Amino acid sequence: MYKEVSTYFPDGLSGDGIFTAISQISWFPGVVPANVDTYFMLKHGEKLASKICDKFADADGHITGQKLKDLAQVIHNAFIVNWEHEYKTLTVEYNPIENTDFVETIKDKDHRDTEGGTVTTGKTVNSSVTTGKMSSDNDVHVAGFDSATNVNSSDSTNTTDYTGDGTDPLTVTSTTDYGTKTGTPMTVDNTGSSDGTYERELRRHGNIGVTTNAQMIASDIDVWKLNNFYDILCSDICKVIALSIF
Repeated sequence: MYKEVSTYFPDGLSGDGIFTAISQISWFPGVVPANVDTYFMLKHGEKLASKICDKFADADGHITGQKLKDLAQVIHNAFIVNWEHEYKTLTVEYNPIENTDFVETIKDKDHRDTEGGTVTTGKTVNSSVTTGKMSSDNDVHVAGFDSATNVNSSDSTNTTDYTGDGTDPLTVTSTTDYGTKTGTPMTVDNTGSSDGTYERELRRHGNIGVTTNAQMIASDIDVWKLNNFYDILCSDICKVIALSIF
């Protein structure tokens, strides 16, 4: 004669059943195993138990202690991979009215040719240049025969003009300074090239327009109706310890 599932797990309704035992192996953040035990008993406790339960039950017909741990290990091994994927899917953060969200990283290389021509540095000193005017007066004196007194013979003025306006000659030194310390001028070729890389990130997200926001919200609600994590866990447990009939 078949018995109800609840008879094999006497402490399941109070939160100390098969899910609490499974959680000792591995479990999911934010999911309280005792709450799942209570939920399972309330929703599936009246189902007829599979004969598999008898293989783990003690003389009183209960599955507790080490036998409960052994059954938990069997169920854990059978479903943990599926449960982990379901959990990741149902706990992922997303915006229900976005149907695209991606980040594109672009890496580019840059090459530049420098055409700066030549630059002259140093100082050069030009030869001296004399400017202004220089004048000289020439007086010629002669003495008559048997006379000791000189008299003027002729007067003249010699003038040297250096194209300036002054009366006194001036010598100027011309210096060309290319912006560096004193030295022989040097010509440098600035022509060359440079290479570099840069990276930029582009994010695109939102509604691309193929579906309205209202349609996406409705679809999101339908997904959550069919994907209650508690129901997923309980359904898989029933595949092992319960029959599909009442």
